[in-house]
Amino acid sequence: MKKAVSILLITFIMIGTFSSCKSYTAEDMEGTWYGSWEYEGKQIEAYIEFYGDKDYIEVISNNGVQKTYIGTYTINGHKLVLEPSGENYTTEYKIKNGSLENEGHKISKQE
Repeated sequence: MKKAVSILLITFIMIGTFSSCKSYTAEDMEGTWYGSWEYEGKQIEAYIEFYGDKDYIEVISNNGVQKTYIGTYTINGHKLVLEPSGENYTTEYKIKNGSLENEGHKISKQE
């Protein structure tokens, strides 16, 4: 009987833990996001504007030289994937604690 109660208790704890995990939506992403970091001795800044229709505009500044990307994005749980139009790559971010994280840098939503 104790074993059955223990198993039931563990099951409820696991259900509560997994059901409390937030699944992100386009509405959560909407707005302006910003991050800056250093890469190979160069200062990088990124501004990303996310729209509710899953389109985005990203402006990357690499030591003052800007490049703009326009594309679409997808969200799957805690994973955000940017797909710039006309490019042959995607960029994947992990959504963690309200920030986007990729290879050691963070981009945060601006309020």
